[in-house]
Amino acid sequence: MNEMPDDAVYRYLRKTVSAMATSVDDAGGRAVPACPEWTVRDLLAHLVEIAALVTRRTGNEPDAAAEAAAKDGPVDVVLDAWSVVGEQVAALIAGGGGRLMIADALSHELDLHRVLGTAPEPGHPAFLRALDVVVRGMGGHLGEHGAPALEVRAAGRRWSLGEGAPAAVVTGADYDVLRSFTGRRTPGQIRALDWSADPAPWLPAFTWGAFAPPAAPAEPMVGDGGLRWHWR
Repeated sequence: MNEMPDDAVYRYLRKTVSAMATSVDDAGGRAVPACPEWTVRDLLAHLVEIAALVTRRTGNEPDAAAEAAAKDGPVDVVLDAWSVVGEQVAALIAGGGGRLMIADALSHELDLHRVLGTAPEPGHPAFLRALDVVVRGMGGHLGEHGAPALEVRAAGRRWSLGEGAPAAVVTGADYDVLRSFTGRRTPGQIRALDWSADPAPWLPAFTWGAFAPPAAPAEPMVGDGGLRWHWR
């Protein structure tokens, strides 16, 4: 599945998230621990909003009726809206540059798995793409925090972030590494990854873009009874 083109991966995410959101009758009203101000319905509406935003940024107009319906509609209406606006953005992703969309949608699929107590299937086609986007994204902010270069190891890959030779190496369970780079791990949980040096110089850089570590854990680490899932 990792050979899927990016637009097919985004459609796959839309399909899996939609199936999860309709798998139980009361899912729409459930709170999302990783996004404490949201319900599942709000999470889905955000995915429509992001698809519409990206569509506009590429010089196109999202379907106005679908976008409006997603703002206040129930889960089934929001998902119908995502099928429309999401298909518009999937067509744009086919032209390249859609991996941040994939990373965002996967982050929220994992949020939803936490809500429902389920796990993604092994070999999820979005995992490596999302991991690469968020690790590189965070790496682009190391200099802003005066942090030295860092090597990240996960999913059988290595990333060298920042300028010069890495001053430390960080690794951990693939799932925990991904969630650490997307604002789903507290500073204490990030410290609990496998660091070759004191992680203090790098912790501020985990606040980047739309991501910031929560003050209290939204979910346990894999080794503490969290979601036991591996992409392979």
